[in-house]
Amino acid sequence: ILKIFKESNKMFKYMENYLNIGVGFQRLLGFILSFFMIIHIVACLWILTVQFYESAEGTWMEGDIYQMDAPEKYLTSIYFTVTTITTVGYGDVSISTKLEKVFCIVTMLTGVIAFSFASGSLASILQSYDIQNAKYKE
Repeated sequence: ILKIFKESNKMFKYMENYLNIGVGFQRLLGFILSFFMIIHIVACLWILTVQFYESAEGTWMEGDIYQMDAPEKYLTSIYFTVTTITTVGYGDVSISTKLEKVFCIVTMLTGVIAFSFASGSLASILQSYDIQNAKYKE
């Protein structure tokens, strides 16, 4: 993990020096990359929750989902993770077990915190951009 942070730090310094991208945009880009990493990890853990049971009956993979090949299961898991984190929740993939309910609660709380942070970062970037525009026009 430390190596990943060092490499991402090098990437952000490169963007700042050579691409002339501001710190606010770097923060937003870093958050977006982190968000996609969180989605990937949660989707993988979501698939793993089924492994605690002897069969897929009574779990979120019951029926057609269990018969899918691995990439389709992963895509369905990503889909469910994104709809849960964004609090959209279409209901076409549903949870049944206690473990899945606890996992969804944690995922929803993570999503709310992440979206709050993203909204604040985006508002800060836009405000900074507006102030710079006003100074330029003056």
